[in-house]
Amino acid sequence: MKRSNLVRMDNAFLPFYWLTKQLKSIAPRRNQTSHQVVILKLFGVGSITRIAHVLQNSKVEKKAVFLTLKRNKGVVDLLGLEAIYINDKNPFVLLFSAMQRVVTIWQLRKAEIVDMERSSNMAGMYSLILSIRKKHAQFKVEGENVEKKNRRIISLEKKAATSGIAEMLHAEPLVWEDTPVQSKSIKRIVININAGGYLPERKFPMEKWSQLIKGLAELFPEGVFYFSGLESERKGVEAFCKRIAAFLPTSRCTVLAGEQSLPSFVDFLKASDLFLTNDSGPLHLARYFGVRTVAIWGPTSSYLVGYPNSARMLNLSHELACSPCFISPKSEVAKACNGKLSCFHEMDVEKNLLKINEFVNNGNQ
Repeated sequence: MKRSNLVRMDNAFLPFYWLTKQLKSIAPRRNQTSHQVVILKLFGVGSITRIAHVLQNSKVEKKAVFLTLKRNKGVVDLLGLEAIYINDKNPFVLLFSAMQRVVTIWQLRKAEIVDMERSSNMAGMYSLILSIRKKHAQFKVEGENVEKKNRRIISLEKKAATSGIAEMLHAEPLVWEDTPVQSKSIKRIVININAGGYLPERKFPMEKWSQLIKGLAELFPEGVFYFSGLESERKGVEAFCKRIAAFLPTSRCTVLAGEQSLPSFVDFLKASDLFLTNDSGPLHLARYFGVRTVAIWGPTSSYLVGYPNSARMLNLSHELACSPCFISPKSEVAKACNGKLSCFHEMDVEKNLLKINEFVNNGNQ
């Protein structure tokens, strides 16, 4: 579903969220120490992957279990996480399964409900119901942290998402410790030109991709380019490869979109010499598994996500006064530039190629 439709639907739940919040405030409370956290995260491969990275590297002391949609089972299994699933086969099954999971969570006596869905009224209402007589934590986009009896509200204002996640989980901030890349030539280059349907504004323009790949083909003459994506994205990837055939022949261009399972794609990615992508699920998986990655940011931000430059990650962006414009799921994206996405279109490809070359050479020393 498009983000705009989700936002409209979610806004309709605001009165119900407010009512649930008032009822929750008068419900009996049980003041007890929690021994585990139930992480409510319904949407987003990237978000689940970021949380998993914090769980793995920030010494989270309590047992953590995800409450998420069944569609996310592939990435949950891939990352070795424990989860309770809500069946989302259709809206009716979703509603029934969500209510079943309320009973399941209520039976976990010493658990804290950690709502990672940020500004969603629907998820907020659901997490309030889940946390009746339990400790509860949730995000807010602006302001200061709030500590109340059995309730914590963690602000994300001027804070990386990974830092906010660590706070929610009572953990130390995530410290990135990338090992140097072993010296080798660049032969396998994986490209992801897709950004999914939720926020298509994250997609780097095709003409810019063409210019960038042409430069990369000259920088790395031994490189073979592999274009990833879902089955639903295959036609678009094939059309793009035909567009660049004048400077990237079929001997150096392979379409993988729709041909790999998630585990197979990750194994292929880990064996690559270089991965280039705009903000997307594969970007976060690459960061999690330590793949040498060039990330291209437009309306979103590496800082707000929490991914610094390192031996294994180079962030490319064109910072404008309005950057980044996607702060929360309800942000009005590209409003300042009237939808032109100037942060992408004004990028200097030649300068970025120099940065990529330096990034690769420094890692290969």
